[in-house]
Amino acid sequence: MQNKKSRIRLNAGFTLVELLVVIAIIGVLVALLLPAVQAAREAARRMQCVNNCKQLALSTQNYESSRKTLPPAGLFLPKPGNESDKVNLRAGRNHSWIVLMLPYIEQQNLYSQFDIENTNIANTLGDPQPQESEISSLLCPSESAQGRTYKHWGTNAPGTGERSRFAKGNYAAFESVHHADYFRWPGAISLYGNKLGAIEDGTSSTLLLSEVRTRDQEEDQRGAWALPWAGAAILAYDMHAVDASGQESKISADTGLEFMPDPNWAGLSRRPNSTNPDIGYSCPDPVGALAEGVPCAIDAFISAAPRSNHLGGVNASFVDGHVSFLTDEVDDFVMAYLVYIRDGQSVDTSEL
Repeated sequence: MQNKKSRIRLNAGFTLVELLVVIAIIGVLVALLLPAVQAAREAARRMQCVNNCKQLALSTQNYESSRKTLPPAGLFLPKPGNESDKVNLRAGRNHSWIVLMLPYIEQQNLYSQFDIENTNIANTLGDPQPQESEISSLLCPSESAQGRTYKHWGTNAPGTGERSRFAKGNYAAFESVHHADYFRWPGAISLYGNKLGAIEDGTSSTLLLSEVRTRDQEEDQRGAWALPWAGAAILAYDMHAVDASGQESKISADTGLEFMPDPNWAGLSRRPNSTNPDIGYSCPDPVGALAEGVPCAIDAFISAAPRSNHLGGVNASFVDGHVSFLTDEVDDFVMAYLVYIRDGQSVDTSEL
């Protein structure tokens, strides 16, 4: 009788094999559910980014309604005469279009802390500066820009003195279809500002802004929302134009000539999440940047691509306020027509 009771007690438990089978089943279920959970979370994060793009675009409309002009890309030195079409983006007061937009994105208190009449790049620091402020509406939750800063040496040599700190964000405006420091062939947010009537291709067919990625590198300027530099607060597509003779055009877009993209430049422009590097004033650890999917380089031809962590493309706002998803495979020339404001090409954005 005692032996029978012992056998009953032993048979009432789980064997090791049974436990391992249960654990394996749970593991399979978790493996099946985890991608779905991650996809749902990314969908929610992407929707927040869409909402941020939408609100920034609508705020830009409010700025235009109030000022009768779209905001300039930044506050620079006066436009040079006919002797040059190139601007030093680091000269002048250097406040970006986002700084000018602060009162229209419910950041009036922060805007009042900026000294708009003086440079945005100080050589020494005392109390916390307004450009160090992190703004939640400028952060896409799919990216890790929170807590990241760019530190600028100013006129000090690297390693000496204090540096200006700039908080990072995830949105930048399309400044040019060419290079960021040229005021020819402008985008919606040009270096010196556009009247709304200058958007000849239609507000629904002209890109306004998109997403950018940042790095956890204090020497990397990308995402620094208060600076009107490539990859910081502005984007430039780096598509070159040809004139009627087929030669690369050196003529001002102000002459009214139709913009014709150079076929030789296909694949060399800055499409969404481009493998071509962003060209700026700093590129720390270029190998690491390439590994992170945000390649960079230093060159004379300043440009930067829209970038995001969303699978296959980026969210982008148009001048009329609507938001579309630009895929990484968008046609080079279609993208050029979307950036430039008066090429005579109206693109149906519903097909993007």
